[in-house]
Order: sequence, then structure tokens, then C-alpha cells
Amino acid sequence: MNNSIGDAIRGAFIDIWSDVINFIPEFVASLVILILGYAFAVIAGAFVERIVHMFRVDVLADRMNIHNTLKKIGFDFSFSNTLGVVTKWFFIAVFLTAAVEVLGWTQIVTFLNDVVRYIPQVLIAIVILAVGLMIASVVEDGVTKTLQVAKTVERPATLGAVAKWAIVTFSIMAALTQLRVAENLIAILFASMLLTIGISFGLAGKEHAQRFLDRLFV
Repeated sequence: MNNSIGDAIRGAFIDIWSDVINFIPEFVASLVILILGYAFAVIAGAFVERIVHMFRVDVLADRMNIHNTLKKIGFDFSFSNTLGVVTKWFFIAVFLTAAVEVLGWTQIVTFLNDVVRYIPQVLIAIVILAVGLMIASVVEDGVTKTLQVAKTVERPATLGAVAKWAIVTFSIMAALTQLRVAENLIAILFASMLLTIGISFGLAGKEHAQRFLDRLFV
């Protein structure tokens, strides 16, 4: 009886020790992957930030008043820094996935693979937002100057701002759709926004349209 209990305890300790011995090389390998991966991610993020900064994207954003527009809607960041950070975390997620896969933790690997596949969507959303804000700035300036020259309205800057914020709103919705955030809700909000703008401009331009029709048919 005592011998069987002792053998069972001894066997359990041998199994545990064997598992520990087998786990150590996997743990060391995953740790090396993490350390090298983190170093590579930091370098890659800094490189991307430097490249974007070299192309003077932030300077262009300042000239086009994009940073001020972002601050008004609660976002205070530079494009070069943001793209650098996203790049860094993308590679961290990639190497973390490889490290966890060495350990054989399949459920965590599946989750991290989903994260890695999602990060490019974040980059695309940032590009969509950046391009949309640039277009919004150009449209605002163009509408305002055109109306000032034409002298057809009393407040050209107001209409320019309306055009700008319409494009900004559309860009935000497009970016959220790219991120797959409440796609159905975004579609409903976008349709409602277009309907509201259409009705507002329709009511505002009713008198001008009536005068045009009177001149046309009288």
C-alpha cells in the first residue's frame, strides 16, 4: 500500500519535472522571439515615423488646418507619430503571435491573428481620414473664395464651413466603416445626414429657385 502511494507520488513528480524540462526550451525560444521582435518593432515604428515626417505630412496638415480640425472633434495627434505607433504595435502583435505559437497556446494565437489582421484596417482608416480632411480643407477654401468673388451670398465663410464639416463627417463615417464599427448605424446616420443637408439647402434656396423660375417662364 505504502509502496504504491510512494510510486504514485514519485511518478507525479517525474511527470511534472519532465514537463518543466520540456517547457524551458520553448519558453526561452519564445522569450528570444519577443525581445528581438520588440526591438525590431521599435526600429520599424521609428523608421516609418521618420519617413512620414520626411515627406512633411504634418507640416502639410498644419498648413491645411487639419490638426486644428482634429482637435475640435477630440483628436490631438500627428500623423507621423500615429503611423509610427500603429506600425510598432503591428510588429509587436506579429512577433507576440509567433512567441505564443511556440508555446502551443492555440486560443491566444487565434485571437492575436485576428488582431494582426485588424491593424491594417486601422492604417487604411487613418489614410481615409487624412485624405478626407485634406479634401475638406481645400473645398472650404475653394467654396469661400468662389462665393466671395461671386458675391451671391452674405456669408460665404459659413457655407464654406458647412461644406468642410459635411466632408469631415463623411470621412469619419467612412473611417469607422473601414474599422467595422457599427456599420449599419453608420449607414443610417449617413443617410440621415444627407437627407438633412438636402432639406436644409432646399428650404434655404427656395426663394432663389422661385425667382429663377419666374425669370424663366415670365
